[in-house]
Amino acid sequence: MITVKRKAMYEVLYNVTPEAPILLPYSKEEMIELFFDEEEDKKGNKYYRLNHIMLNLLKKIDCRNLPFDNVKLSGTKLFGTHNICFNPQNLYEKDLSQTELDENITIIGNEDMNQKDLFEGVKLTATRFNGCKNVRINPQTIFEKDLSHASLNGVDFTNQSFDGCKLWETNFKGSIGAKLNPNKVKNYSHIASLEDVELLDLPDEECNYRSPRAQNQDKLDEEVKRLQIVFKEMLKDQLPEEKKEPLPEPVVPQKQKRKWF
Repeated sequence: MITVKRKAMYEVLYNVTPEAPILLPYSKEEMIELFFDEEEDKKGNKYYRLNHIMLNLLKKIDCRNLPFDNVKLSGTKLFGTHNICFNPQNLYEKDLSQTELDENITIIGNEDMNQKDLFEGVKLTATRFNGCKNVRINPQTIFEKDLSHASLNGVDFTNQSFDGCKLWETNFKGSIGAKLNPNKVKNYSHIASLEDVELLDLPDEECNYRSPRAQNQDKLDEEVKRLQIVFKEMLKDQLPEEKKEPLPEPVVPQKQKRKWF
């Protein structure tokens, strides 16, 4: 819904390219009124969602006064913003699934509590962190131990365990300190990228490690070759003989004589 106040703000800022992010002189309550819609779930619980039109203005303003308590962020793309900070514990349903963040966003704790595990119980399926700041995750405490389809660039996993975690199409490229035992995680063969991951307890013959995708492709290629032999044998009386044409001789470039005029 576009209110008169939103319409005026939008028309003033939309076509402006400020040299620095604009700090709006509003209270948190006024920022909520400007940028959020209040909605209600099936259980009658109220929450806030970023207005899809006002979302376009976030790249132009300083968002330090923008509160995210009880905000539904799942499915939101937050690119190119300035000074957005939030505590995942305070989001609506602790849900960051299918959310796209970037390096301009910082994860923070509450000032009045010593909260070390900011992602405890948080839904992170298909979350793309893209270098988001101050992200330290314990895979054992997130919602259902599920990092499927997540992109973990910039996420710190130092001294954390992935045992029993769901890692379907998970991309570890750019992550920090991740160590996992392939025998103790779920969907290991479907991990999208193990770049920047240290693998534990691998047999000696797997020291020259290839990614699960590459290993799967190798198996598919071998099966294709096997089936080709089977089909050729089955249809040998009907297939024409293969003609092996000689390879063309390599062409050696000759030096051109210089012409003098």
